[in-house]
Amino acid sequence: MNMEGGGISAQLESKSGEEFERAFIDEMIVHHESAVAMARLVLQKTGRPELMQLANDIISAQTREINMMRGWEKQWFNNNATSSAEQI
Repeated sequence: MNMEGGGISAQLESKSGEEFERAFIDEMIVHHESAVAMARLVLQKTGRPELMQLANDIISAQTREINMMRGWEKQWFNNNATSSAEQI
């Protein structure tokens, strides 16, 4: 899903409470997983040290945040992460 053009934002705006919280976390996990996948591609496709450092930083930070959000889902909503993407 594209976060621009009101797609996800409009979907989130119609929710509230726990329904909003769960939808927000689910969408952010997918968003972060996409960033990690793109960063891994950078590591395969470039030799520029600046881009490689950026990619490694993205992988580290976003993976940590994905794990944090999955933990919140499990703790708050008593379920496993609902993202269909593979575990990082």
